Amino acid sequence: MKGLLKVLSPFAPDQSGAVEALYEFGGIIVVCDAGGCTGNICGFDEPRWFKKKSAIFSVGLRDMDAILGRDDRLISKLKAAAEGSGANFVAVIGTPVPAVIGTDFRALKRIGEKKVGLPFLTIGTKGTGLYDVGEEDALL
Repeated sequence: MKGLLKVLSPFAPDQSGAVEALYEFGGIIVVCDAGGCTGNICGFDEPRWFKKKSAIFSVGLRDMDAILGRDDRLISKLKAAAEGSGANFVAVIGTPVPAVIGTDFRALKRIGEKKVGLPFLTIGTKGTGLYDVGEEDALL
C-alpha cells in the first residue's frame, strides 16, 4: 500500500501554538515556511486574526532558498520590517521545511540580534507536534 499514511499530522500543529502564545506581545512573528503554514495559522488556527492586529509574516521559502540557505536575505527583510514598526522583538517559528533541511536556529538568533537590533526568539517547532507543545516551546 504505497503512500499509506499511518499517522496524520495534527490539524493545529505546534507552530500554531507558538504563534498563539506570542500573538499579543507586540513582536514581529515570522513563520519559516513557504506560505501555507502561515495561511492556515491566520485563517483557521488563530481566531484573533480577524479582530486584533498582529505582525505575522511568512518567510516565503522557495526551493533555492532551502537549498542554498539564504539566511542573509531573511535577515535583511526582517531588518526592513522592524524599522519603524515599534516591535519589541522578532520571533522566528519553525515548520516542517526548516526541520527537514536542518536550519540552525541558534545561529539565526545570533546573527539576527546583531543585524536587526531587537531581541530574537527562535522556536524550533517542527510542524508535527501538538498545539500545546508549541505553546510551551514559545513560553519557555
